[in-house]
Amino acid sequence: MKFSVEEPEKIQIYMEIAAFSQVPCVFYPEASSRSFEGILEKVDNERFGMVFKQWIPAQKGLLVIRSFTLQFKCSIDMEKGERPKEYYFLPPASLSSHDPRKYLRIPIAPQLTKIVVVKKLDEAGEPFVEGVDKKLIQGVIQDVSANGIAFKIANTDSFFIPGRQVQLTYKLFGLDVDSPARIVSDGVTLVRCQLSGLKPALQHQLNQKITVSFQRMLEKHHSDLLQLIEASSHLRHIEREKNKSGELGDRRKLDENFIGLINPILDAAVNVMEHMAGLKLIKREIRLERICAAIYDLSSQISFQGPKVDGHLFLCLKESVACSMAGEILGGSHASIDENVRDMAGELCNIIVGNAKKNLPRDQVYKLSTPTIIVGKEHLVAVLSKFPVVRIIFDSRIGQIDLNLYLDEISEKLKLESHPPAKFEYKTELINPILRATENIFENFLFLETRKKGVVMREQLAPKFELSGILDVFGKGMHGKILLNLSNKLALQIHEILLGIEKETIDDEVKDAVGEMVNIITGNAKGEFERMNLGYNVSTPYVIYGRNHIISNAGDNPFISSVYWSSKGFFEVCLSFTADEA
Repeated sequence: MKFSVEEPEKIQIYMEIAAFSQVPCVFYPEASSRSFEGILEKVDNERFGMVFKQWIPAQKGLLVIRSFTLQFKCSIDMEKGERPKEYYFLPPASLSSHDPRKYLRIPIAPQLTKIVVVKKLDEAGEPFVEGVDKKLIQGVIQDVSANGIAFKIANTDSFFIPGRQVQLTYKLFGLDVDSPARIVSDGVTLVRCQLSGLKPALQHQLNQKITVSFQRMLEKHHSDLLQLIEASSHLRHIEREKNKSGELGDRRKLDENFIGLINPILDAAVNVMEHMAGLKLIKREIRLERICAAIYDLSSQISFQGPKVDGHLFLCLKESVACSMAGEILGGSHASIDENVRDMAGELCNIIVGNAKKNLPRDQVYKLSTPTIIVGKEHLVAVLSKFPVVRIIFDSRIGQIDLNLYLDEISEKLKLESHPPAKFEYKTELINPILRATENIFENFLFLETRKKGVVMREQLAPKFELSGILDVFGKGMHGKILLNLSNKLALQIHEILLGIEKETIDDEVKDAVGEMVNIITGNAKGEFERMNLGYNVSTPYVIYGRNHIISNAGDNPFISSVYWSSKGFFEVCLSFTADEA
């Protein structure tokens, strides 16, 4: 197969994908029979680099790289870099495919589920008329080219060995393919076949459509790649800021921008507690913290978005304080955090933010999310934000009450149309873009094989793993939450992929990486939502860390939960959407 690329923009795309994937490349120096393995890196917007494991005899030669599903070769002339065994070079003028196959082969995305009907043929190329081999079977197409196909079957079949003949029927890119084929390899349930009777005109037409589809797929993957690169850069920036100042963000800027919002929430909290619970709150101190130093048993969260800032408010309590507060408000005795205590905490958080809105200027209109309640023995709360948390600690006669306020600037204003919002329905069109985006990011850019284990609806979530990254979505006529729940092992692996730094324990940087993953997945799905006239804005992600935490929405607003297996551990994607009140 000859596949050449000469446009500078496309060459840059292929090179960037190869650099991010960290798949070893091979360099063949001029006038040498040896080859040298190295890792390709993007140095800046103009240059790429190679880091070798050993000294190389010449800096001119042939470089073989793997990008997306293809191998390319190109001539390069390198110069020595700043580190030992490091070399720089400009992008080549052209890339040519380094693939012995005649036609381009592309994978079929799992969510498309293309089916091939397989009819078994005897040695003469005729269909079987009796016996078990007479029965037609179906396979799920994995990848295709103009003269070949690979498909998976549900169960192993002794018929599928190299050299046997089959008749394949499938539809691809609007073209009907019905052709005999010969099996060239079998891998238990994965079968690869070579078409043997396709008409040249149809083969040419099919190859053209596959090539166009490949280019579109490449552009989409490059867009996703840039999001991951940006996330990696953002995480490194956070680490640099922390190393410089010891805390994230600039306090003076925080005070100037947000003091007008902090005070109304403070006043509202004091008034609500006094009137509803009969508790007089005494403000002990206000702290700026990267992540809350305290641990809690019950946290109630609500997100808000306005014209100048957006943020989260957390009402955070220990179990004894939460139960005492429920007794003051609801009456009776509460020995542990039950449904009534959870509902009380969610409603309190809602009322505090609602009361704070009354003291804001008329131009400061805020959209509010549904309250989220987190229950878990000694959990931590963290938010991926360029500003620190404003932690307000109150003393009361029943114990310590914390308000944790995270604020951030809105990067994109939610555009409100003059016409009524699109009609909202709770349907799979809202769920599938998020799940597709998750599968795409995990498989194509984190290079982790995934399999969906099932989808269920839950009134409340008891996430299976220790880390949960959550963000709130505000759209036209709807709002909701998206949650990514990961095991510690998988979270550490994702951090290593994004930042190239291996860690053994969960720390602030790993929590940031989990928050960024939720951001990337949601941004990846945004285009599909916009085509549905449900363009949205999102909150800053926040992260819950702790074993056996429980997350629920206030009111009748269930979660859709999809559990995935990956090659580095299990993870769960949970979504909850509801219509805005008219």
